[in-house]
Amino acid sequence: MAAAYQWIQSSPVEVKRDIRLFSQIAFVTLGVMLWDVLGNLSFSFSIMRGRRRVTSILYFILQLCMILHPLFVVLSVNEYSGVSCGSRTWLSKVFGLIAVVCSSTMFLLRTIEIWGHGVTTMGGLGLPLLLQIGLWIRDLFPSKRTNIGVPFCDFIRTDSRLTLILTFYYSSLLVFMFFGLSAFKLVSFGRGKTVNRLFIGEGVIYFLPAALAYLAQAVLPSMHRNPVFGILGYPLSVVYPALCACLMYRGITDLGVDPRRPPYTSGFTQPSTNPQFVFASTPARGTPVGSPGLEGPSTSPLVSQDTELLSMDSRELNMKIDAELGIGQEGNQRTAATSKYPRFMKM
Repeated sequence: MAAAYQWIQSSPVEVKRDIRLFSQIAFVTLGVMLWDVLGNLSFSFSIMRGRRRVTSILYFILQLCMILHPLFVVLSVNEYSGVSCGSRTWLSKVFGLIAVVCSSTMFLLRTIEIWGHGVTTMGGLGLPLLLQIGLWIRDLFPSKRTNIGVPFCDFIRTDSRLTLILTFYYSSLLVFMFFGLSAFKLVSFGRGKTVNRLFIGEGVIYFLPAALAYLAQAVLPSMHRNPVFGILGYPLSVVYPALCACLMYRGITDLGVDPRRPPYTSGFTQPSTNPQFVFASTPARGTPVGSPGLEGPSTSPLVSQDTELLSMDSRELNMKIDAELGIGQEGNQRTAATSKYPRFMKM
């Protein structure tokens, strides 16, 4: 902190310029998150009336944190009176932590859905997530404030450069690991499918921008500038992965509820015996589904027909879907290696 104080006293003009830039980034981030949340209220209401699953709950938590985190950052930066300054900063960190944990959990659950729900898979992928949570929790404990003579609340107090770099590099590495594992499994069993259908259709493409957001924030402290410059990307790097997780969830749900458009890779759509880990939510009965997607507008009937579809066994359901899609009898031939995977998942 002493080093930060001396730097500020020596170059107050540059510090204030970085503070103003930080405030603008936080304000723009808040506007983008508000636009996303308000623009998708109809989707949120549709899954509220459906069956509750872990991912639908995480989705609502992410939507809330996507607004509250940048909001408290904006309030902390632009409030000059100093009243409850530490409280606003601490709340921004709390909602940022929740957003990071929930988005990483969403990516984890998607990876588990692709690899299977075995104890080894869940344990092996869950332990790195716990380490990430530990790295982020340590940032919640405030330190004593120092009057540095600039209207920046106590956000000038950051972790050491090494800790900040380690936290964001590890978060980026974790999401890259989820992407690599998911991509490996999809490519291994999705031969003949286009990259568009493999990665966008299965939602894995959203892992990459989330990992890059963490990586960008990890690079800033490495440039050895000032503490303010080192956290310029902090609001964006926290809520952007949350936005990616929400986009992934909405995309998979839109594709999954439509019986004419099953998920593109049939090897990873087996219904789970544990309903907590089924990745999406079933919309309310009678809710129209289908939105313009990768294959064009959907023409499926209402979701009120899903009871009949989901009561079928996997063989009957595969035959019905193939018949509706116009696939010939040869389309029903499956190899022994893939015959155990149903083609449609209850979403």
